[in-house]
Amino acid sequence: LVVTGGDDLNTSEETALIHNAFSGDKKNRKALLLEENNIASMSESLSENRDLACVHFALHGAVGTDGKQTLAMRTSKENSDMRRPDEVGDVIAVSQANVKSIVLNVCQGAKSARDFIGGAGYVIGWKTDVADSAAVQFSEQYYRSIKDGDSVEAAYFHAKTNMEKIYDWQFDLDPSSKAD
Repeated sequence: LVVTGGDDLNTSEETALIHNAFSGDKKNRKALLLEENNIASMSESLSENRDLACVHFALHGAVGTDGKQTLAMRTSKENSDMRRPDEVGDVIAVSQANVKSIVLNVCQGAKSARDFIGGAGYVIGWKTDVADSAAVQFSEQYYRSIKDGDSVEAAYFHAKTNMEKIYDWQFDLDPSSKAD
């Protein structure tokens, strides 16, 4: 499931890379683009598609003066609905979807990784702000490895190895969960 937001973000290239990674996938996985990027649509999509390899967020993330992360879910093309990560994470957990990994390809995403860990075995997020080009580059590396049959962990380490000289990364793993 791909959740995008912000007309000023270059999500079309990132979304195309994700779709390409899952086309012709040996495990018959597919990428679904969430057309309406709000909590209700995400909940409905998760309920209808219970076996998801990944929930990928490509939207704005911000850290307030209180140190708490917010994610910019969209209510319409003109309006954003700033949501706390624990709200979004709860939607994933409550849906009972079988989500292997969550990619928070958003600025400061790692600050909220723990809010999502109940919804998936692996949560990947940036510790820093991230340029669109770097977010796209990470997606390309990560999902190419997934398509090649690598595990979530191996795909993450492959992408990280190729980018660690440029950016600082956070990798969170719930040790009680395993991805196949």
